[in-house]
Amino acid sequence: MKKRYVLKNKRRFIIALAIVISIISSIFLIATTKTKGYSEITYKEIVVTNGDTLWDIVSETYGNNINIRKKVSVVRKANAMSTSEIMVGQVLLLPEN
Repeated sequence: MKKRYVLKNKRRFIIALAIVISIISSIFLIATTKTKGYSEITYKEIVVTNGDTLWDIVSETYGNNINIRKKVSVVRKANAMSTSEIMVGQVLLLPEN
C-alpha cells in the first residue's frame, strides 16, 4: 500500500517553500554575479618621435571617441608631467585601462 502525504499545515508549507526558493535564487544570483576586484594599471610605452604632440599620441592610441582633454590629463599624471611639452626620444607611459 502506498503512503499518502496529507498537507496538515498549509501556512508552514508555504513558508518552507518560500525559504527554499529564496535560498536557490540567492545561490543562483551569487554564482552568476561577476565581481570586480583590484587590478593594477598596465601601461603601454611610447617613444616620442619628431613632430609628435601629446594630443596626437593620445588621439592615435585611444581613438577619437573619448574626451581627449581628460585622457591627456591622465597621461600627464601617469608620467608626472607639469606641462604637455614632450621631447624627441622621451618615453611616455600610457595607461591601457
